[in-house]
Amino acid sequence: MTRALPVQEFPPLTPQGLERLSRALDADVVRVQMSAASPEIKGRIKQTVEILKGLFALVSFNDPDAVGVWVATMKDQFKALTADLRTALGAALGETGACFYAVSPTESACVQITETHCQALGGFFQANTPCPS
Repeated sequence: MTRALPVQEFPPLTPQGLERLSRALDADVVRVQMSAASPEIKGRIKQTVEILKGLFALVSFNDPDAVGVWVATMKDQFKALTADLRTALGAALGETGACFYAVSPTESACVQITETHCQALGGFFQANTPCPS
């Protein structure tokens, strides 16, 4: 099991991390479109990814120093997207779990995503672990 890091050791999120996550999500949309998932799930994933990427672009441009705060507000969308991706791609999606990151020197946040997405984002991943409430 991966040990939890003290908050000061969690990495901060950056606009570059959002850009890497956007590219990883684009790749997932392509994989989902080629999968046997239902048209409903395919459409929902594509729409959610488009919405998230639009928000990423706005945050990166307008408030790049507060990327972590903004991502924390999207936690419900990340959780739903991850569940839909699991339905569409099954085990091919890889590990899912908690992605922790620093919001400030004394505050952390968490989103429920895949290990690949967390690595792209630049967070600290704990597999099969829910984010704290």
